Amino acid sequence: PPREDTEESNRATEVAPPQDIETRVANWRRQFAAGPDDAEFWNAFEALAAHDPKPVAEWLVTWEPKAGDRRHYVAPGYPVASWFAWQCGRDRVKHLTRLADNAKDDYVRVSAAVYLCFDDLDAGTNRLRDLIEIEGDAGAWAALALARRGDKASMPRLLEVLTAPVEHGMRDVARRNLQKRVLVLLSNSCHRSGVQMPLLTKPDIQWHATQDALIAEPPVDPHAWWQANADKIELVDAWAELLERQRVD
Repeated sequence: PPREDTEESNRATEVAPPQDIETRVANWRRQFAAGPDDAEFWNAFEALAAHDPKPVAEWLVTWEPKAGDRRHYVAPGYPVASWFAWQCGRDRVKHLTRLADNAKDDYVRVSAAVYLCFDDLDAGTNRLRDLIEIEGDAGAWAALALARRGDKASMPRLLEVLTAPVEHGMRDVARRNLQKRVLVLLSNSCHRSGVQMPLLTKPDIQWHATQDALIAEPPVDPHAWWQANADKIELVDAWAELLERQRVD
């Protein structure tokens, strides 16, 4: 039967009123100021990125991932850097420009430039052209962000990731995903351009029709193939319009 609506039952179901946003931001600032060893630091990091990004942006200028931190196990720097660049809720151009130009960590710089493209395309791409010189996967990601927007000059740098060594462990998940994104971009671009795409990587990275084909058709050199076919290929990202609307990379 329905519970009788009495003063006593109403008191039992009362909950504390929600805190106003100013109070919550003040709490997040205090938790964030306690540093990464505090249990609430990363929760505060995520919340401040959206509501009060200035202290987080200032911290990220000099931040570097700490060895052994589980948040950076897969790709050092990437989870933290990309989260902030994606979620930054105020003064985005100011904060992302500063991080792209001055941050100590490579992934922070590249993430900032990648997401700056959604707010100021020229400023973002100009910085990405410098950041492709960074060694490793961070520089390759910068090259991918340019290639997705039709920049063929970035392709030689981007193709380097296809021949980078890969192991079957968690540490290489980010690299394998980056390789797959390159292959998807090339597949769509070749389809649009009427160019046959060969096997460009080891079989465990690039899907092919049959196992027999994998055995019979060894990978070709990506750089030589691109040099021979670059003039015929229009770089096309099939999801560019959707991702632009979502403002996410």
